[in-house]
Parts: sequence; C-alpha cells; structure tokens
Amino acid sequence: MPHAADHEQAVEAARYALLRRLAYAMRHQMVVHLQPIGMILEVMERRLESPAPELAPIHEAMQKVNMHARAAVQSSLDVVTWLAPEDGQLIAAGAGVQECFDLLRSHLNFRGFAPRNEAAALSQPVSSSAIRGVLPAALL
Repeated sequence: MPHAADHEQAVEAARYALLRRLAYAMRHQMVVHLQPIGMILEVMERRLESPAPELAPIHEAMQKVNMHARAAVQSSLDVVTWLAPEDGQLIAAGAGVQECFDLLRSHLNFRGFAPRNEAAALSQPVSSSAIRGVLPAALL
C-alpha cells in the first residue's frame, strides 16, 4: 500500500513535468509585450537623432512604451498567479478552459493546431488549480 508521502511525491513530479512542458508557452506569454517596446524605442532614437526632432510623435511613442510596459508587468503577474492560485479558488469551467487556451494558443498554433473552446458557456465552478493542471496536461 503506497504511503501518503509517495503519493505527494508523485503529484509533485507530475506538476514539475507539466510545468517543464508549459515553460515555452509561459515564457512567450511573459515577453510578448516586451518586443514592441524595443521596436518603438529604436524609432524614437532615430527621431531624436534628427537636428530638430518633433516632440509630439516622441511623446506618443513614450505613451505606447508605457502601455506595453504595464501590459508586460500584468502579463507576468498573470502567469505567476496562474501557476499558484489561492488554495480552494474556484472558477467557472468555461473560464478555466479559456485561461488554459489563452496560455497554450500560440504554443499549439506554432505546432499546427487550432484549439477551439466549445466549453465557454459552462458555468459549473471547478478548482482553478485542478483545471490548470489537468487540461493543459491532457492537451499536451
């Protein structure tokens, strides 16, 4: 008869294996807003090098950089929160499926899959940590 410690160790090993497979999708999710910042800054730098730079477009570009930086921070926080939801946190099944699809969409699209959420209307509450562990594992 297996001991509780053995069971817990097997659960943690499964979580670790899943997180390793999700790492690419999480990394993409966390840096997707940083790429436009680099491009905007390059354009701003060129504009500032001109003898008489127009400040209005530079100001607009700075607002865009600020918007993308805020989105990058929020995206990073969302990924960390996704990894470690509060104990006992419930989510509507459809919303939980959508969260998983949002995280995995690019990863699956790069591999030729086009996931479609047909569970969006499901309002039955489910454990956030359970759906975040089971559904991605099943999809991958």
